[in-house]
Amino acid sequence: MVFADGEIHEFEDNIVWRVSELLGISTSDRLALRRRVARRANITLDSDE
Repeated sequence: MVFADGEIHEFEDNIVWRVSELLGISTSDRLALRRRVARRANITLDSDE
């Protein structure tokens, strides 16, 4: 969702963070998935949080 349009929007990123917490996904797993998806979408991340 965050990378769907090729841009990272703070609001979308925040929603993913909140939903992942509710689903019990650890921060390290969420960040690892975020990096993997960004690599596949060829998007450079400024930071992980």
